[in-house]
Amino acid sequence: MYAYRYQIFASLSATVSEISDGMQYGWSAPITALLLSARSPFPFKESDVVWVEISLLFGTLIGIPITVVLLESLGRKTSILVATAQNLLAWVLIAFANSAGVVYAARFLSGIAASVVFAAAPVYTAEIADKKIRGFLGSFFLPHDDWWHSAGV
Repeated sequence: MYAYRYQIFASLSATVSEISDGMQYGWSAPITALLLSARSPFPFKESDVVWVEISLLFGTLIGIPITVVLLESLGRKTSILVATAQNLLAWVLIAFANSAGVVYAARFLSGIAASVVFAAAPVYTAEIADKKIRGFLGSFFLPHDDWWHSAGV
């Protein structure tokens, strides 16, 4: 296994962006109370709560066809890097949001990134892995996906 350490590291690195996805899934529950309170940094109504939740899911849905195009045009590694940058941008937008619309846009962007990483990481792993460890690396993508999500939540 020591001989394959770079491939293992690259495979794990490809899935680290999933932590952000887990954070996005878990972020809305505790923050809702703050956004609905008088301490909210911007006006926020109860009807906005639904849109905060659903905008992430809309992003994952819209992200599916975008993922296909990105994987073919940019390649797997670059697609993962673009998705990671999208996740970073989404968190920056949320941190400096001055309206509910900015939060919706950030969550939508993060949903697209989630779709890209979910599809690109296993393909990237299969492409970079030596045939002797390809099955090993490929078999732990979904458990690690769940682990990264849990780490984020």
